[in-house]
Amino acid sequence: KMLQRIYGTAWKSKPDLEHYLQQLEEAKKRDHRKLGKDLEIFFFDDEVVCLGTGITAPEGERVITTLNQCHLNGDVVLADSDGMRRLERGDHRCSAPKWFWHDSVGYVFVEPAELQLQNDTSSGSWHASNSRYPADDDMLDLLTAWIDHGGAPQGESYAYLVVPGIDRESVAGYAAKAPAAVLANSEKV
Repeated sequence: KMLQRIYGTAWKSKPDLEHYLQQLEEAKKRDHRKLGKDLEIFFFDDEVVCLGTGITAPEGERVITTLNQCHLNGDVVLADSDGMRRLERGDHRCSAPKWFWHDSVGYVFVEPAELQLQNDTSSGSWHASNSRYPADDDMLDLLTAWIDHGGAPQGESYAYLVVPGIDRESVAGYAAKAPAAVLANSEKV
């Protein structure tokens, strides 16, 4: 005799079930397997053009676009409307970034963004994402950079260039005459 497993879920009330089904529909809209195909990333000889548009989420949902998270390896330099400066360790928020640089990689902003940078020691456990790792906390010097689209964004977008293999002295000149231009960044294109 063959046994067959039947999968299912149970809910205390019909509203709980409806809420769960609504969450599933919202999750489908943000499924990384679908989003990965929709991301607009263009590779050129010296830079990568990164575009995103139509960023929308329901009330209470905060959306961020991560630019990078890596080992902190040396200085982080930021240029904005206040000029260019080396960032001290810590958390930084910039409402009008022109570009930032770290570890021979430049990030040049093509449109306004709410940039957040964290360049400091972070602690955490890999166990939370993969149980084969020990539950002990690791301490690492990290750079994390992201664009904050806010809570419940409606039709938000981003556009930036990633320029690998560039020294900090060259980023400002590159940003002033960036050879890649974004002609349109729209859901309709």
